[in-house]
Amino acid sequence: MNRRQSSLFFLEEEYLQKRGIGKTGRLHLLDSLREVLEEKPPILHTDSESGLTKAEQKVLKQGGLRLDGNLRGDLAAETTMKFAKLVSSSLASAEVAAMLKLTPSRVRQMIRSREIYSFVVNGRRLIPPFQFHEGALVNNIRQVLPNLRIGLHPVGVDQWFRRDNPELIIDENSVEHRSPIDWLSEGRNPEKVSFLASYI
Repeated sequence: MNRRQSSLFFLEEEYLQKRGIGKTGRLHLLDSLREVLEEKPPILHTDSESGLTKAEQKVLKQGGLRLDGNLRGDLAAETTMKFAKLVSSSLASAEVAAMLKLTPSRVRQMIRSREIYSFVVNGRRLIPPFQFHEGALVNNIRQVLPNLRIGLHPVGVDQWFRRDNPELIIDENSVEHRSPIDWLSEGRNPEKVSFLASYI
């Protein structure tokens, strides 16, 4: 199997079924990927060294910057795939209203006051699932979300909440870390997470 074939193999039905994604889920994931890609402006990737003098290239390389274009993976492609996955798993406002047993207008109000985090793709407002647990908002997340800087990428927000944070140590005698979501879900002090959220 060549590189191109192995790179596309993840789209094969058998591969996705083994990972719990059926035919409908596959189509939903591909639709989300298309939707995310269509919203991105076209970008022309050129040789990193073009437009730089030899002296400029030398200075940048001495500083540790790679200009050969042989980077491991494509950050834009990886982020796009993560964004597509986030889009496909996110909820509409009406779904959140039904889950929380609130009116749609109350959910919209909570979005405006930043008590619920949302983002917009192609005119659709979507609400990532990281902020819910067992059909309810995660403990005290409403105190944390307003501290997020406006304009953060949804993928960055989602990953920050779900990734272990070295600042969130259970106690002085432990080296065990928690993710912000786990920290809040366990009923720990939200002020620490609020403080950290203001710096991402």
